[in-house]
Amino acid sequence: AFQNDPAERHAQLLALQDLILEGDINQEFFDALIEKHNAEYGVRTRFRSSTNAEDVSGFNGAGLYTSRSGDPNDPDYPVEDAVRTVWASCWSRRAFEEREYYGINHLEIGMAMLVHRSFPDEEANGVAITANVYDTTGLEPGFYVNVQAGGESVVLPLAGVTSDQFIYYFDLPGQPISFIAQSNLVPAGETVLTNAQTYTLGVALKAIHEYFYEAYGDQSFYGMDVEFKFDGEPGEEPQLYVKQARPYPGWGDQ
Repeated sequence: AFQNDPAERHAQLLALQDLILEGDINQEFFDALIEKHNAEYGVRTRFRSSTNAEDVSGFNGAGLYTSRSGDPNDPDYPVEDAVRTVWASCWSRRAFEEREYYGINHLEIGMAMLVHRSFPDEEANGVAITANVYDTTGLEPGFYVNVQAGGESVVLPLAGVTSDQFIYYFDLPGQPISFIAQSNLVPAGETVLTNAQTYTLGVALKAIHEYFYEAYGDQSFYGMDVEFKFDGEPGEEPQLYVKQARPYPGWGDQ
């Protein structure tokens, strides 16, 4: 019935998720997690899914799994619930069906977590590719940037919401920018990032691209997929935070 009846499959996946959400967490692991959190963060942190069934050649798995924020000092954000929610998302209906479609063995799936500080009130967030995804020949090198004001998602935006998308020709004279789309969450005629912020991002993207070139740069096409935010206290110039960098899925045999 699980294999042949979508309704039954959904019900059983929900039941499995409930078991995970209500289950006990290994106390030794949890104590070590809280100790590390208090020693290195001290603020609300984000627990992000990091499975072995995403960001692989031919299957990026974008948006399939869940991330949650946790703070041991805030009862509204219990860390144990954040951890269990991320684990349980491995068995959501959408994640299961997409893995099934691509022929991925569910019994070999592992869910780890990437943990970093939370950004509840960031000025901007986005993703960037350290290559020009519209020119795979490499004749017009540039950085592809997709960035949005505040915390609105650029991967799964609300209906009708658009973001700034552009190619940043960082290595060309004058560093021109070619816009593909523009955000409708900022006033007309304005951009999500200032010129100074765009330059700061470009410096970081170039450094990331060059750092990982030795590992991935011998492929036909090469680019790093970078997630970033600009965040700062009120009245301060927002700083760039790079959350993660990984090989751009589907480029070369990764």
